[in-house]
Amino acid sequence: MSDSEDQVDGHEHFRGGEFFGDSNSGDEFGTPTWLVEPLLDALDQELYDLDPASGAEPRPYAETRYTEEDDGLKQSWFGHVWMNPPYGRGINERWARKAWEEANRDAVDSITALVPNNAETEWFQSHYAQADLKCEVKSAISFYNTEFTATFDSAIVVWGVDALPDDYLAALSSFGELWLAVDGHDLNSAAEVTW
Repeated sequence: MSDSEDQVDGHEHFRGGEFFGDSNSGDEFGTPTWLVEPLLDALDQELYDLDPASGAEPRPYAETRYTEEDDGLKQSWFGHVWMNPPYGRGINERWARKAWEEANRDAVDSITALVPNNAETEWFQSHYAQADLKCEVKSAISFYNTEFTATFDSAIVVWGVDALPDDYLAALSSFGELWLAVDGHDLNSAAEVTW
């Protein structure tokens, strides 16, 4: 597969070493520490309880980490969860569905997920739009440990907002606009909020 010539469904997915969040790649993009550390500080924890898609980050972000070999899609989740799943066609939907399912389990306090902000896609609408809150990250993220530059917008979606301190939401707001689901509706009926 050529970097400059890959075409899927008439859309170019790799150009000159750039990566697009809906390619067939399934690449893992390591979350930079500047994004996670303020959230952990606000949570008043050194680490999240679980990272179900661990392995590409520069350092551990959770006490328990499921790597590719552990397959976080087949494991039960618990506590305060940080997730930056692999991105790619087909796999985006599987991780979105798993996060939505796990968010509805009693063992999970909250899930914070860094994902491609593909709000127009079925997988985003069916699962991530069901979260309590979305932060539209205002700047491009230079991911750790990848040869590609992500050329897509990112979002941080959160389930379990009630289990998080206000400082956590304030930290999220430093990354971009926050949208909170209103009156039990999904994020399509969200209201912008500030902290």
